[in-house]
Amino acid sequence: MIASLSDRQRKMLLFLLERDTRTTARQLATRFGVATRTVRYDLEYLRTALKGTGLHLVARPRSGLWIEGEPDRREAVINLVRSVSPPLPTDAVERKHRLALELLTHDDGLALTMLGETLACSRTTVLRDLEEVARQLGTYGLRLERGRGRVRVVGPEQERREALVRLLVETLEPEALLQVGRGVAPGPHWETAGGSNRDAGWAQLSAVVHRAEEALGRKFTDESFVSLVVHLEVTLQRLSAGHEITMPAARLSECPTLPRAYYPSPAITWPRCASASWRSARAPCCSGFPAWPRT
Repeated sequence: MIASLSDRQRKMLLFLLERDTRTTARQLATRFGVATRTVRYDLEYLRTALKGTGLHLVARPRSGLWIEGEPDRREAVINLVRSVSPPLPTDAVERKHRLALELLTHDDGLALTMLGETLACSRTTVLRDLEEVARQLGTYGLRLERGRGRVRVVGPEQERREALVRLLVETLEPEALLQVGRGVAPGPHWETAGGSNRDAGWAQLSAVVHRAEEALGRKFTDESFVSLVVHLEVTLQRLSAGHEITMPAARLSECPTLPRAYYPSPAITWPRCASASWRSARAPCCSGFPAWPRT
């Protein structure tokens, strides 16, 4: 069950396992940049994940939260959590990409100390990297807001999604790009952005883009195809997190009325909506990417 936890839930579990003192839901919410309600939701997943490990998550009013269990069992679970977590960045470039992804996927921001622990680097290194990340996000119309030891991304929802898609595609290895094109989950790095790592979900999204190709009578380049699949996954994640996603009226007016393409599940339908420029070139979300011929 631990392998099914999200990246944030694994970090929360590690935090509780490695603590000698008690904490509270409010303190966890502040540390992980989420609402207290979200923490309580995550704690239920942690309780389920710990079943059969010999450890128990205890929560008592006015006493706090902690994990009970024998030291050897605690150490075994710590090692298990670390083994299924996304690997730490191996160089400065990967670290800055990871930093940007962490900030883009935590709307309420993150504490500098938390970022340092996540990236296995000092506060000074985080602050230095933030300068470059701020410039990078600025190209998407986003900015960083700092205060009281925390930092968060501020800007429109659409620009946030575009930045997420671009960063995610850039961090995928060539083999992972091919896997996405085949409808296979890209691996543990994707969970850094809160995405699904289930092959079934990626296969459905890939099928949607294949059907778009059929409707338009053309093949997308490899990178455009992957970008569209990733864009769909990011959009679904943002919607599931409660964010409102809209399209400007001017953009909607460009979309011709086309038959609806049915998603590979009878319960969900997807409108086939594309402008003339999209049919004749690449998808708008992929502008700036090199054209890779598809084989």
